Order: sequence, then structure tokens, then C-alpha cells
Amino acid sequence: MLTLDPSDLGQIRMMLQSAGSWYTDTDGNVSIANNQALKDAIKIYKELTESGIAKQTADWDQFVGAFNNGEVASVVTGCWITPSIKKAEDQSGKWAIAPFPKMANNSVSKNASSIGGAGWYVLKNVDNSEMAVDFLGKTFASDADLMNDLADAITLVSTLEKAADVANYSKGDEFFGEQEIFGDFAKWTSEVPSVNYGMHTYAIEDIMTEAVQAIIGGADIDTTLNSFQEQIEAAVAQ
Repeated sequence: MLTLDPSDLGQIRMMLQSAGSWYTDTDGNVSIANNQALKDAIKIYKELTESGIAKQTADWDQFVGAFNNGEVASVVTGCWITPSIKKAEDQSGKWAIAPFPKMANNSVSKNASSIGGAGWYVLKNVDNSEMAVDFLGKTFASDADLMNDLADAITLVSTLEKAADVANYSKGDEFFGEQEIFGDFAKWTSEVPSVNYGMHTYAIEDIMTEAVQAIIGGADIDTTLNSFQEQIEAAVAQ
């Protein structure tokens, strides 16, 4: 049905955000031990692992190859994967885009989430950083016409709110059976719960990977998360 990479907890992050939760709370403090959404997400991840419906992959090439070669039936990730899916031209008309599945056992989980890919960064200690900021401000941060062109040229989904009204966002995509994919993406984007990502997401996740694998291996979820709460707090405090 889908791929899973034991070293990448992206699916867990998406489930977390669908419930308005993260590895940190609204104040940026580590939230592992008593995080119900995290427990719900790990339980689902464990079920996927044990069910036999997931293909294990180890890197980006294996991930993309799995759906381009027809080895998995779905790709549960961000809208930025769309151009990679469309590279398999022989699969045109066989795909559709659907909302993110919500966690059935979590009452606040929604059919919408995020997995990054929407941010731009300018390094401050390099030449012409102010020029770069100015360039981004006049292009990706404000130019709806550019977003309209890029939607058609490279299937770019913009986080610019006014891009939702451009012409190409209401056009059907032949690869996806004439589904108006940009309109759907824009709608779902507006429904993504806001969370405080904090400063240490990937440092926390490096440690959480071990916790998740322990739970999949049979360790008690509450005991494990309590233990890792302390370990992660110590790690990010350094």
C-alpha cells in the first residue's frame, strides 16, 4: 500500500500535525511522555509495519522507485512529490490525489497536514543576502502570476494564499484524470492545524527513531516515551 523508511518518521510527523500536535508543545517545550497524539500516531505506524502492507525503503531513490515502478499503490506525503509521480508517464490516468487520512482514534485529527517543503531561507553571513531577501519577496512571496506559470510548468504548489485564485489552479490535470489538483491542495492547505515546531525537530526525531523502533519491537509505549522524554530534554538543553 505504501512505503516506510525506518530512519524517517515523516508519517508520524504528519499524523501528529493532523491532530494539532508536535514533539514540542505550544511553548516549545519537549512533549513526548504525555502526548496522546504521538501515542496514537506510533500505534498506527506500528500497525502499518506489522500488517504486511508496507514496503520498506532506505533512501530517496528507493522511495521514488517504489511508486514509479508500481510497487506501491499510494504515496502518503506532501504535495511536492507530485512531479516525481508524474515522471512515470505510463501511469497517467491511473492516479488521484486524496486528503491526508486522519487518525480514527483521535477526535481532533483532521484530513489535512504538512510535511515541509514550503519555506525559503536566506543565509545572513553571505554576500548579497539583502538582495536575496528582496528577490524572494518580489517572486515567491508575492507574485501570483509567477505561481500561475510555475503551476503549469513544474506542478508547483504555492503557499501564497492569492495563488489559489490563479487560472491554472482551476484547470484539470490529465495525469490525475482531470482532477483539479491545485484547487484541492489549496483547500487542504487552509485546513492544516498550526503547531509550534520549536527549534529541535530533527534532533528530537533522531532520538525518537530509536524509541519508535523499540515500541515496534514490543516495548511498552508509555514506559518508553517516559524514558525518552528525559533523554530528549537533556539532549536539546545542551
